[in-house]
Amino acid sequence: MNCPLINLTAADAAEKTLSVLQRGGIVAVPTDTVYGLCGRADSAVALARLRQIKSREPEKPFQILLADFAEVKKFAVVEPSVAEILARHWPGALTAILPALLPSAASPVISSNTVGIRLPDFPWLQALLRKLPSGLAATSANRHGAPPARVAAGIAAAFGDEIDLIVDGGELAGAASTVALFTGGGVKILRQGKVRVQS
Repeated sequence: MNCPLINLTAADAAEKTLSVLQRGGIVAVPTDTVYGLCGRADSAVALARLRQIKSREPEKPFQILLADFAEVKKFAVVEPSVAEILARHWPGALTAILPALLPSAASPVISSNTVGIRLPDFPWLQALLRKLPSGLAATSANRHGAPPARVAAGIAAAFGDEIDLIVDGGELAGAASTVALFTGGGVKILRQGKVRVQS
């Protein structure tokens, strides 16, 4: 049995998605890259479910999706030189691995004192994130080893009723985000995606 699916353009899409997330549920949502599985970053229940669904090791963190750059400093230490780089690429397809601000509201998704943050360039998702100040823990909406999901039908086939809601935003571009580690004033590219980062 598949989980409920709602079209992004439905009048109540945002309201239903927010309701599922607020009660610790897991939703699949479209982004500016691929579909993601998301749960509230401050919900132990949601994080545990995400790990179980994705068969993810406890030491492997999730990224956090946020709406605005101002929120990033709630979770991470951002040096001025790094802020300049991020400002050139956010919102967009860049996941920045930054030194975590400790103690942090993002502590459940922090690994080795760092936190991965992305500001997606997707207006519908940005509006949803503004109602979730602790952000969303996110991972790609695919089984381990499978290609990232570009269409909602593939998510339903892969996960069935293991997740609580799928938001159908049509076929997505499918280009992964660039993952960059910012430490000691330098930048190390961990995964080259659609964004090219220069320090």
